[in-house]
Amino acid sequence: MKRSRIICSIITVIYIILSVAICLIALKSNFETESSIGACEKLIYVGTFGICVFSYIWVRNKLSKKMSNKALSVKISKVYCYLYLAVIVLVSRFIMAYVLKNEEIIPLVSGFNMGLGSYLNYALGLYIGNQMYANVILNTILVFVSSIVIKKVVLNITDNDMVATTTSLLYIFAPQSLWQVNSYIRYNYNVLIVLVGIYALLHIIDEVKNFNKKNNEYLIYSLVLGVIQSLDVMFGGSYILWLFSMIIASCTAMYIDVVHVLIPFKQKLNYKLKRLAEKIEKVNISKLVYVCGISLVLSGITTCIYLALSSANNFSVFSVQNAVSVLGHSRSYYLVLIITALVFEIVAVITKRKLDVKMYLIKLMFIVVAILTFFTVDGVYASALFDTLLILNMVMVICNIGYNREERIKLLNEKN
Repeated sequence: MKRSRIICSIITVIYIILSVAICLIALKSNFETESSIGACEKLIYVGTFGICVFSYIWVRNKLSKKMSNKALSVKISKVYCYLYLAVIVLVSRFIMAYVLKNEEIIPLVSGFNMGLGSYLNYALGLYIGNQMYANVILNTILVFVSSIVIKKVVLNITDNDMVATTTSLLYIFAPQSLWQVNSYIRYNYNVLIVLVGIYALLHIIDEVKNFNKKNNEYLIYSLVLGVIQSLDVMFGGSYILWLFSMIIASCTAMYIDVVHVLIPFKQKLNYKLKRLAEKIEKVNISKLVYVCGISLVLSGITTCIYLALSSANNFSVFSVQNAVSVLGHSRSYYLVLIITALVFEIVAVITKRKLDVKMYLIKLMFIVVAILTFFTVDGVYASALFDTLLILNMVMVICNIGYNREERIKLLNEKN
């Protein structure tokens, strides 16, 4: 318990320091470079996002009325909600593709060092005879699927459909994602894979917290998580992200079911080794530690193979100018999101709000991704994952205020 609190406190302190640093860097960029986007474009952007949110509220209310009258099933209602996201993604991407149609498209040369996604973009470009159209199609598909996974991730934590959909819309309207719709961005694949990995890990945490389940399903989950991590590495992602996230998450989680190691050949050992084996068998090992350990070993093997085949070095020495260039393309957007999250985080600290391990996992992954982005050679493109986790983290920090309130109300009702 004490260990978990100490780790969570350290994560919170690092997050606050990092957020302040990012704000200062964004402000530095704001002072040094004049924005190429005018106030009118920004108003159109905010207005469009607001219209999409309120349109969803209207659609949701209509669906709720039909569901209450039993004229519509829950499954069909969910399909309509996903179709709404699909329409928003499709319209926004193809409008931006039309606006940017005169932008120069760099010819894509498929290569292992560019991630496996380059082969998909390259092959589709050859098939339809236009590389820009191929990039737009695949980026649109990736953004749509990622928006669905984001919604599922948020629903796993908050159980609020409106919050989950708003988070997905924030991701869909991320400026960098809109601006780079006609280019091959290898990190778009990593965004989807990392989101699937987060959702899988949240589901695993729910499973290993269940003390009534005495089966070996967690071993299957560990292999699945290892495959997801391996795919992320093969598509050009970072093993460091998973290494730090898994180790710290397994140390932070509380009330996790335990498992014991069985040594089948202990009867053949001599007396001292047999006693040692019996002591090892009595040790309580968290199931989450098992899952994280097995998945990291599997993805670690993949990473070694990938590094042996790829000679590209995607990291550089950190410089403030590199960080400025990363944040410079959407500095107002970053400032709004980070300051909002920072304010709510400080309020949470002052009011002693408690986060569960799931929220801390997202916060931790955001910290690691933010640091890696500023050390990445092509940091501007790597910001695709940075933007996604920034949005997720901001929503989780805001939801934390209501989350704790709901938990306290439940406890009071149980006592009464």
